[in-house]
Amino acid sequence: MTKRQRIKRQRLIKQMAIVAVIFLITAIMLMILSLKSCSSGDFDMAESTPSLESVSDASKFNSGEDVSNALPLRISVERISLNANTVTISVGEKNSPVATVYPENATDKSLIWTSSDVSVATVDSNGNISAVAEGSCVVTAYSNDNKNISAQINVTVTAKVEEKILI
Repeated sequence: MTKRQRIKRQRLIKQMAIVAVIFLITAIMLMILSLKSCSSGDFDMAESTPSLESVSDASKFNSGEDVSNALPLRISVERISLNANTVTISVGEKNSPVATVYPENATDKSLIWTSSDVSVATVDSNGNISAVAEGSCVVTAYSNDNKNISAQINVTVTAKVEEKILI
């Protein structure tokens, strides 16, 4: 191999090394942009693709920002607690049990309320129980996050007590 061929070969190796470094820097930049964009929920590949000019300056890739906690964390409901296990109300009356969802920092703390017998007592989307007729039923609060998590309250509806005025 002549001296000229060796020089040409060395230049080619250097050029290949430069291309490899640019490729590596581009890949790292795309990963960082993906993490940042995914955490904000508005990732657009067309807007996030680096230009050759930006790739040439490696200092632009390290913003110093910690992205280890950037992705939103979903915290599932583990249990529901009601302030009472049973309630007795008269026809026409209402009762509003207090539900507490745990953990307190659960992502979706909303509840779905149901009655086992709407002819006895109904329950609205806020958990307000309305007595309809004498009898018993069970009102259940289900986690919207996980339908397997629930709490129940036994409801007894008694006849409406009429006050008699004695003269």
